[in-house]
Amino acid sequence: MSASITDIAARLELSAATVSRALRHDLRIHPQTRAKVAAAAAELGYQGRARRNLVRSSRKLQIGLLLRSQESHRGVNATRILHGVTAEADAAGVTVSVLALRQRDGGDEPLVLPQAITAGECGAVVLEGRQPAAVVAAVAALAPVVTIDLVYDGLVHDAVMADNQARIAELTLRLAALGHRRLCFVPEWYPGTFNQEREAGFLRALVESALPVGADSRLDPAAAYDPAGDLRGEAVLAAHRRGVTAFVCVNDRVAGQALAALEQAGVAVPACASVTGFDAAGGPDGRLTSVDPRFEELGRAALDLAVRRSRAPAAAALRVSVVGQVVAGATIGPPPSAG
Repeated sequence: MSASITDIAARLELSAATVSRALRHDLRIHPQTRAKVAAAAAELGYQGRARRNLVRSSRKLQIGLLLRSQESHRGVNATRILHGVTAEADAAGVTVSVLALRQRDGGDEPLVLPQAITAGECGAVVLEGRQPAAVVAAVAALAPVVTIDLVYDGLVHDAVMADNQARIAELTLRLAALGHRRLCFVPEWYPGTFNQEREAGFLRALVESALPVGADSRLDPAAAYDPAGDLRGEAVLAAHRRGVTAFVCVNDRVAGQALAALEQAGVAVPACASVTGFDAAGGPDGRLTSVDPRFEELGRAALDLAVRRSRAPAAAALRVSVVGQVVAGATIGPPPSAG
């Protein structure tokens, strides 16, 4: 049985009337509250009248925001993107339907696309996070797709990107200015556009600083990660023993694991090694030096592209970049030799 408005209200500790108005995209309800209600509705599988009648009763353009799963809205980054998309909807004069991939109990196809997409109700679909290529292709066959910080080979689609190269280069140049001469880039375990762009920014900064580029300038994902996709602490420690004093990590998830591995082995950060991330999640204790890609603005830009694409489907595909900023933390400092 699908969830009811009462179920959503109980989950969020809101009144049923507030939830009902939020599902009807009532502008009197705060955008963040509407975002939370929409995410909870997607997670709980709500298919009530307010949601079913949204497209039929509204003359506004409908844009879908497809979450990776029914749980992904709980992540801080996804929530910030969600807020940006829903807040921009007011100014754009469109409605946003927050959707989630659902797992089928059996059969050959484990993931089921939301009905709003298969029924052609969405003028365009914004994808939150990394999704299976087959899912992206299936969605793109039904509606224009806008991605965030990812580009899928073989598909023509719009994309909103963080300024990955420039911000990672800025972090790397800061480390070089502090006196670090042996720096190592730590990528994610899986390939992705953001991985490539951030590594390119790292290498660019090494060249600008006349620093060596060699085998220790990058951890090999094939050896550095375990089957669950977690960074092997020994890979980080081995690089440190070979003389690496600064680890430029592709994101805060990886940076947090690198930081934990170093400190658990007695390597003081930043006295003996520096660590940086990307995403401004703060790391396990909130002190990580990182980059804020401004997720809300990424969401706003994605909604703008989705509206443009739905109204001009034949227009050339675009990539839009959002300028982020370095967030000063307590995990970088001069290397021991410079002290």
